[in-house]
Amino acid sequence: MGDLVAVSIIEQDAQGGVQCVWTYPAIDAHTEQSIVNRAFARTNLKEDDTSARLRGPPFSKFKHLWQYFSRCDANPVACPLVNVVAVCVLSRTFNPPKYGDLAELLLNAYVEAGNPVDVLTRYLDVTISKRTGAWRSDDFDDKQALIGGASLVEGLVAPLGLSTTLLWLAVLLKRRVGIFAEDASRLAPLVATVPRLTWSRQDWSIVRPFVTHDSIELAELKATGVFVAGFSDPSMKKYINTPGDSPALFDIIVDLPSRQVIVDEACREDFRVSEVHKAVATFIQQSADSNMKDAEFIKGLFQRSSKIVSFMKAVAAKDPSMRDLDSLAPPASHRFITNLAVAEGIELKNA
Repeated sequence: MGDLVAVSIIEQDAQGGVQCVWTYPAIDAHTEQSIVNRAFARTNLKEDDTSARLRGPPFSKFKHLWQYFSRCDANPVACPLVNVVAVCVLSRTFNPPKYGDLAELLLNAYVEAGNPVDVLTRYLDVTISKRTGAWRSDDFDDKQALIGGASLVEGLVAPLGLSTTLLWLAVLLKRRVGIFAEDASRLAPLVATVPRLTWSRQDWSIVRPFVTHDSIELAELKATGVFVAGFSDPSMKKYINTPGDSPALFDIIVDLPSRQVIVDEACREDFRVSEVHKAVATFIQQSADSNMKDAEFIKGLFQRSSKIVSFMKAVAAKDPSMRDLDSLAPPASHRFITNLAVAEGIELKNA
């Protein structure tokens, strides 16, 4: 299986120490560190939530590799010094049901006896025959994974209401998006729904479902340039509206507990909603109020977004430099149209 890259076993001891105890085949140090950071990432859940240690992100992404986690309490007989065990499957493909199930199967194989050879045997079965036990690679559809899982409307559109327009604008214009929530196990699947806002692109490469405050992960975000990243550490909200000349990490932050969307002051003009956006904004508000099904919402937003992109392309055809838009578009939309042209990869002549 060419999209399957590696599998790792991560353990947490009674003192809270976390380490990657086994990986096959070898992976680079930064990827391993990101796995260790995320395997048992703390959430802001109440301290009396005894299952919190098992409620980390089910999946995330670092550089070009998707990470799929499964966690459980350790077998005290097989691993007497270990409290919690996790298995992480690395793949080039986004398919949480497929690789989440595989991670769980490999975890169960390890926990029974605490022997990595049991994991290796099943992993090699998958690489050779695309199957192991009851798991079959062909039972999972990669395309279906793009619309399965969490609901975009229930999880983001309904809580945010009209403010979802700002999130749509950010993704459409290829900006840097942060999404904050307290429960990493629920956050990551929600973040993975955001590319549905620009369905025509079907670009899940921008998604980082869960990141921590670790410098390696922050550097990877900066290098990515365009992203939608989830985080549960409230201290990361400081990376917007940064003081002085310090560049912000995020252009907008969606704060789900407060149901607010915060736009960085430096790019506030890029998020000004004008007459051009009216149809989309109205549709988003109606969708939030009616709790529309995801498929209907994606289709309706796609249709309205396509009209805006077509309008921009018509304007670009008449004015390739986009320096004289007064007779072609409403004044309040000039900045947006230019930004959208750049996001869509249209070269502005003599710009």
